[in-house]
Amino acid sequence: MGQPRSPSLKKDSPQVTLVTLNTRTGPPRPKPASSLSRVATRSRPKRRLGIRQWICYHNPAEMGCSAEEANPHSVETGKSRLNPRNMIGDRIWLIGRQHGTDKYYLHGFFMVDSFEDRRNRPGQKGKRNLIISGSRARQFRRKVRVDRESWFRMYKSEMRQLSLGLQSVREPRILDGLRNAVLKHPLVDV
Repeated sequence: MGQPRSPSLKKDSPQVTLVTLNTRTGPPRPKPASSLSRVATRSRPKRRLGIRQWICYHNPAEMGCSAEEANPHSVETGKSRLNPRNMIGDRIWLIGRQHGTDKYYLHGFFMVDSFEDRRNRPGQKGKRNLIISGSRARQFRRKVRVDRESWFRMYKSEMRQLSLGLQSVREPRILDGLRNAVLKHPLVDV
């Protein structure tokens, strides 16, 4: 049997080394204007068009007070995957249930401008350790009953009877329901 073929190399021929050059076509990338590292600039939130809408349900049995007694400028959540930096500038709507009944009311909203994240502190697992706040809050003069509204019934069923807590809202019917409440009922700054 024959021997396997191998390229013939002469003793006098120079050895060739293949090199892959890391080249890029096009204009050079701009360098960051600040002293932030490249990693820090990547972790900044991306710009998006418009503000996102969120709904937070205030459960009086869990929170120990009614939604009327709660702080209208903040919500507490235990969501582990939520990135509060990406929520700056968003609107959070507050919905509460009248204690002992099945009556749900829309109380108002606030614009997110700060947060306190205690999720990485020892002993904080499973607690509402993320506080999202806003200095600009508006409430309805009289709370607006929403449990009779079709948009709220749809939202409630999608959110497993409101057990999912703070949620982003994208459904146009729900967003229209929130806008209509603002158009029909007077708001006051708090």
